[in-house]
Amino acid sequence: MKKEADTDRPRPNDAALPPYSRDFLCRAYRYRQRPRRSPREDFLTEVFGELLNTLSIIECGRYVVDLLGIGRMVGLCSGLRWSTQRTIPDAGRPDLIGQGTSVQGGDVYIVVENKVGAGYTETEAGDQLSRYRAYLNQRKEPHKALVLITHWTTPTAQVDSVVRWREISGKLKQWKKEGGLANFPVAEALADWLVCFLKEENMSEIKLDLMDIASVSTHRCLIDACAALEEVINPVADSLNGKFKDVVGLKVPSGWGEFSSNNLGAPFFGGIWTADGKKCRDSGAILWVGLWTGVDIYNIQPTLPDVPELSAGIALWPGEDVGRVKELLSDTKLTEAGWKLDSIAKTDDYFEAMFLRKARPLSVCYQPGLDWGDEVKSFSEQCCDDLRAVDTEALRAIVQWDAEEEGGAAKDEDDD
Repeated sequence: MKKEADTDRPRPNDAALPPYSRDFLCRAYRYRQRPRRSPREDFLTEVFGELLNTLSIIECGRYVVDLLGIGRMVGLCSGLRWSTQRTIPDAGRPDLIGQGTSVQGGDVYIVVENKVGAGYTETEAGDQLSRYRAYLNQRKEPHKALVLITHWTTPTAQVDSVVRWREISGKLKQWKKEGGLANFPVAEALADWLVCFLKEENMSEIKLDLMDIASVSTHRCLIDACAALEEVINPVADSLNGKFKDVVGLKVPSGWGEFSSNNLGAPFFGGIWTADGKKCRDSGAILWVGLWTGVDIYNIQPTLPDVPELSAGIALWPGEDVGRVKELLSDTKLTEAGWKLDSIAKTDDYFEAMFLRKARPLSVCYQPGLDWGDEVKSFSEQCCDDLRAVDTEALRAIVQWDAEEEGGAAKDEDDD
């Protein structure tokens, strides 16, 4: 079973969406990857426009005014509505236009240009911002504003407000922390999704303090220590090879996948076994004993987030075969030896992973003068003894289940 990262996110109930949101996904879907043009900027405009429409009906648009930095020019508004990609004769096509009525009296007209990294479109009448400025100056609304939302692009003309995407991300996270949108679930969901999207696109805040700067050498010390302690773990783990390989069919894998490397270096040090030695990414069952350095591996998190730990486990990726997998893990009787059953569920009846694990975070082990070699050896020996005591038929059943899963997947591909 190939393992994929979980990118699914919950979506708000359509019945809870305001009428102007019904076609939101259709609008966003228009922008597809094209040669030499990414849909990111247009997609981001649609998502942000949807968020603005949702926020505009809350407390006379207070959140919108704060987010765009236009309180001095516009103030609070009622009936504020946003549209995207509307063409203005002789001016161009601004990314967003907002129209409404100020609580101070008089109409409001707001033009927002979104620039992630591209330059400005030039015509004989000037660049985009200059044309929008001239257009706004001709309009009769008493409350007007030209806003540039940007990642790194510098404004070329006078604008009323320049807002960085990282500033927007920071404000949305602050509102989340303060519970400001807790009573408005659609707005809160859109804000959460936008924050996640900006983070994934490296457009959120960049935080770096002295501890982060000094952490490179600290991380190197951790990895060096784990590599040295692996020399303690391996002889203990190797003692299982006879039972696993000859009797059960579990072998050291031909490829360690995410157990081998990631952006932070090697995430695991110790022994690993899969059914018939398949690559980890292709195996539906993985056993391990060793040091887990504190990062997620195939979406399985350490016991304490970001904390390295001594760890031993059996993980299966059941999909919809949840009942059978739970039974297979239960048959090992490892819970009687202090192993804990855990899982990663996508839905009530579909599980990304289910696993038995015994773990001891290094922060729990730590004490001044601790002999880490003795600590690691003791833990490894205990876990290997637990695995050695598992009934052979229970382990063989796990290997057989993995083979059946692989056969079923291959048949499905042939049928397709």
